[in-house]
Amino acid sequence: MNLWNLLPKEIQNIVNQYLARCEYFEKIKSIKKIFYCQPVDGPFETINETWEEPLAFKETRKIVSSHPSYVPQRYSKWFEVELNPGEVIKNLRINSNINVKNLHFEIEIGGHRMDRIESSLFNVLRKIYHMKDDEIPFYLLKNGIPYLAYHKITIGIESSTETTQAIVLSADIYTGSLDASGREVKYILCFQNQWISEKLLKPGFNEIYIRRHLINYYILVESEYDGDIVLNFENKTYQYQGKLKLLKIGEIDKIKIYSLTKSLKKEDICQYGINFSRVDLYRWDKCTLQINVDKEMPFHITTINSNAFGVAGGMAGLRLCA
Repeated sequence: MNLWNLLPKEIQNIVNQYLARCEYFEKIKSIKKIFYCQPVDGPFETINETWEEPLAFKETRKIVSSHPSYVPQRYSKWFEVELNPGEVIKNLRINSNINVKNLHFEIEIGGHRMDRIESSLFNVLRKIYHMKDDEIPFYLLKNGIPYLAYHKITIGIESSTETTQAIVLSADIYTGSLDASGREVKYILCFQNQWISEKLLKPGFNEIYIRRHLINYYILVESEYDGDIVLNFENKTYQYQGKLKLLKIGEIDKIKIYSLTKSLKKEDICQYGINFSRVDLYRWDKCTLQINVDKEMPFHITTINSNAFGVAGGMAGLRLCA
């Protein structure tokens, strides 16, 4: 007697889904081995998931701006973070009564843009990054940015529509033994979201190129389309050709979340994730998303990739994930 047939259908479905999920991630692991690349350049062991030094909460501090208290149409307003030596800023928040719709946020260090977030992605990123509902989901500010002697930390807000909302930012300030002024470089893992494409799909077969020079762990799709999305690989350099039907793990605010990793933990991002630019090396190679639709519709794609935030000698920078 076949014991499998004796199991309830619900149990069979759960087992089949688990096996399909395991097969999916094993295929991603094998693809990553073919187009091998580390999560960051250099020894990955030197990069921590959180600051190793213990931090102690000091206070909640408002972040003020020299600009007016509202955001005029298509106008960027900048908030400068003032830290004292030994302090670390974490958990950036915006006043609860503000309507963040149509607002765009970015964080700069020393005039270099570190990350940019559209407000439409707030709830998705909070879910993926495991952040609180009132936080602006900059992963850099989840673990914290220490005092930097030579670089200003600024938060920019841009409005795409006319608004006179009064904006107040606040953040938690910590102190501890974290010293960013030494010569030794200290690296901490961080993640960013990157816009890839916004395309109007035509009825029938559509193919979207997604060449991106970073390792990608999640693909976020904003579209009414809810069918299969296939990742297509055609690489003559490595003589590899294959297809991968993306695994949808959820939907928040009409944004579908497709995963290329089990989690954003260090052990998982070492094994999973795909660098699309390593597949699409030359003009005869390509890495695309393939979609079949029955009517015309917009299709917006964003990816989440890893990076490393390094601090030494009172300065900071990002190490791109090659």
